[in-house]
Amino acid sequence: MGASEIRRETSLLLGRDYPVFGSYELRVQADQRSACAITVGSDPDTPARLTKGDPTVPNEDAVLLIDEGPRTLLAVADSHYGHEASHELLAALSTINPIPTNPLELFEAILATSDLAGFVPPACETTLLAAVVARDDNTGFAVSYGDSTLLIVGSETEPMPLNRLDQNYVTPTARESLAPSLAHEVHFRAGPGDLVVVFTDGIDHCHRGNPDTSVRAHHHAEIQARTRGAAQYVRELLELAMAGVDGNPGGQDNIAVAATTA
Repeated sequence: MGASEIRRETSLLLGRDYPVFGSYELRVQADQRSACAITVGSDPDTPARLTKGDPTVPNEDAVLLIDEGPRTLLAVADSHYGHEASHELLAALSTINPIPTNPLELFEAILATSDLAGFVPPACETTLLAAVVARDDNTGFAVSYGDSTLLIVGSETEPMPLNRLDQNYVTPTARESLAPSLAHEVHFRAGPGDLVVVFTDGIDHCHRGNPDTSVRAHHHAEIQARTRGAAQYVRELLELAMAGVDGNPGGQDNIAVAATTA
């Protein structure tokens, strides 16, 4: 099959389009192989409202999912003090064609977003986590800025973050913030049937500022054990984070999540 004949499916969900508390949007593609979802959260009185750049746009997250032949690209971005940085960055990344085959190509695509993005307010910045899964050998790589999370969830894998979580936030209109030296580059291998998952901190901080009473590693393992495939996993993970765990508050931050099956 030639490159022009490879089937390509793309989902780009931008938080500005999903402002209703207590609801979420789920997309499934590539014959159920991959799924992504987004929500503003479930608590309109959350402390997170204090970091919103525009009170009329309470959802500042974004998620991108591209399936192309044996490769999948998953990306999430979590803006602060405005939605523009996450939205412009992932909208620009959605034009990647074909999906990068190595980290250098991914970095080049990320840097190129500075030429495609529209206006972003000076105070607005975002996390960025982009991962590529190659099913010909079940390997992958990722580029991470900030504190969104990459996990592999499977029966033989303890679901711990693979990337470094830090405060190196970016904006596409400040090219220097996207410098590869500020990112964390990750290489990984997934077993058959494992889920490769990326998400913003509305999952592991669904109880805002309290990771110990939010979704943790054992919750991911429990969800994976009782579900079949990426769509069920994403749905249950999102609903758990929105409801809260063990009687604690949940849904106190925006959530963007994507998963694909190795």
